[in-house]
Amino acid sequence: MHVTLISPALVSSDASFSIPMTPPLGLAYIAGTLLKNSIDVTVIDAIGEDSNNIVREGGYIYQGLTIEDVILRIPSNTSIIGVSCMFTQDWPYTRRLIQNIRQSFPETMIISGGEHITALLELSLRECPELDYCVLGEGEETMTDIALHVNDRKSIENVDGIVFIRDNICIQTSPRKRIRVVDEIALPAWDLFPIEAHLSSKNSHGVSRGRSMPILSTRGCPYECTFCSNPVMMVDYGLLVNQALSLMKSSIIYVNTMQIILISMISQWL
Repeated sequence: MHVTLISPALVSSDASFSIPMTPPLGLAYIAGTLLKNSIDVTVIDAIGEDSNNIVREGGYIYQGLTIEDVILRIPSNTSIIGVSCMFTQDWPYTRRLIQNIRQSFPETMIISGGEHITALLELSLRECPELDYCVLGEGEETMTDIALHVNDRKSIENVDGIVFIRDNICIQTSPRKRIRVVDEIALPAWDLFPIEAHLSSKNSHGVSRGRSMPILSTRGCPYECTFCSNPVMMVDYGLLVNQALSLMKSSIIYVNTMQIILISMISQWL
């Protein structure tokens, strides 16, 4: 069983003064969980692998590997292709990427997840019929279940936390429970990523003070904005208990192996 995880090129407005470049933390957690369950993983970090490739087109800036280069990096024997789409501004480009992947991999299962997908699940499937399934919310357990079901040749349509279309009907399986024992979640598999490109870019969020790495300090967003398009991703405050151990583990590894001098605590949906 082999899974390919893709973080597409960074999309921003042509009027932007700065384009923060941060490692794809959510995909790193998913990759770590898949490896923990003996599932082979290839990661394609489009930003980290070619951050110097910047294209301006139609009022937008695209930074990272081109769609063609991403497709060339997908192993021919992969069983599942997972594409991250965190924000709605990324969706038109991500949709185009998925459509092109489908042309090159007509029989391979394509899955997408992230904040945009979770907020607009049916619209995403309708706008991009090349997409087979959407993963809602936290992706570690769901992607692992999907991979194990595919490996065992079982139908994945009983897996919790996914959405798909059958006979023109949008079907959502039972919601997956939030991960409660967060200290047991596998650490991010940064060894699969071109992490040095991120660390040396000096283009992270905020003022650059040297080599910095993000740590997931909450499972979801700690704010409760009334205008939020995706309130599902708000924090269940019961999840904040007992995660100090995993934060300490991450910090020690980063400092000792990557010479990190700044730990950036963020909240992020996977």
